[in-house]
Amino acid sequence: MSLKRLRNTIFFLISVTMLFPLPGFGGIDRTDVNPTGDTVYTFPFHMDNKLLVFEGEINGVPTLFAFDTGAGMGLAGEGFKADGRFSGNAGKIKMRDSNNKVQKVKMAKSKRFKIGGFEFEDIKSLVVDMPFLSCMDYYLLGADVIRQLNWEIDFDKMLVRVSRSPFSLTENGLTFPVEFIGNRPHAKLSFSGNEFEKVLVDFGYTQILNFPMDFDEKSDFIEQKEADQKINPYMGFSMGALSTATNLTYAIILDSLQVGEQMVYGIPADFEENTTEKIGIKFFSTLSSRTILNNTEGIFHLALRPQEVVFESPTHMNFNFQDGKIVLAGKPLGRVPQDAMLELGEEIVELNGKQASDFGDFCSFISWLSQLGSAEIKIKKMDGRELFFEKTPLK
Repeated sequence: MSLKRLRNTIFFLISVTMLFPLPGFGGIDRTDVNPTGDTVYTFPFHMDNKLLVFEGEINGVPTLFAFDTGAGMGLAGEGFKADGRFSGNAGKIKMRDSNNKVQKVKMAKSKRFKIGGFEFEDIKSLVVDMPFLSCMDYYLLGADVIRQLNWEIDFDKMLVRVSRSPFSLTENGLTFPVEFIGNRPHAKLSFSGNEFEKVLVDFGYTQILNFPMDFDEKSDFIEQKEADQKINPYMGFSMGALSTATNLTYAIILDSLQVGEQMVYGIPADFEENTTEKIGIKFFSTLSSRTILNNTEGIFHLALRPQEVVFESPTHMNFNFQDGKIVLAGKPLGRVPQDAMLELGEEIVELNGKQASDFGDFCSFISWLSQLGSAEIKIKKMDGRELFFEKTPLK
């Protein structure tokens, strides 16, 4: 094996196996020129904690970017001022997080961003100490920068390609137009006679599809699914930039979903209180081997996998770390008998063999939990009872 190929193999293995990438993760893996003469940069990414993360630079400092088309502008914590990545103040602005909390927050400036070989100057960012991002030392890369490039995301090879010119589309893929509102892409979706004109394409949303529960005022979709016993209720936990929330959610499999002018089948969707319509990164990573975001043309494209895809079955369990304790933050409702033996907010003595004392702080807990993902869950309660929750296919 050549030295160059060995180096690239090592970088790839690091990107998919380590939660905290070693210094040098990413960089430019390859530089090409496309048929139009424009430069294309290729570099690795990982999804160890469900977000798409790659390395770039802010003011010359290596930075891990978390790719989020659903954010109008970028975001990071106060720590980015200390190391020079935020170099100036830029006033304040009102922001709304994913839980619909509105708050005025500070903004900061950065002189230069670098993604691949492309540079962007005088970028403004929101300054918010979102716990998860601060723990990972991530910069949430927003649509203000993302929209300036075209992106080809290879989920099988874990590589991103970026260019100023659009990428070629495959013949047998799923193609749909997007409308940009405040730099954020929106698509048209419909199912069972229900049409949604402006569904946010949100790569920062780590699930598949999300719709507000009250959309159903003029149709009987949820009522009919409930009559057919095809509703999977749970209490979902959401950690936004400004707040956390626990909401009643119905997980329902859509028999068919129209995206643009094309149909896909058997797609799980969440219907939730206090939310807006969005399509998340798991939709793209599950259905496609490669996804193309041709922002300059307003066209998105999925190179569909040739085999029938199976979406991962959930446990719908979630946890938080508060005051040095592991607490239950989300759970299924009525799917298995042990659901009734747990109360939201109760302290958990042991979670998959780990006790609260095994974690030094919130960051060490959330790092471990993000790798746990949708694994089977074993809980030890304060009274000594042990409960086991398996991945359960949706009805």
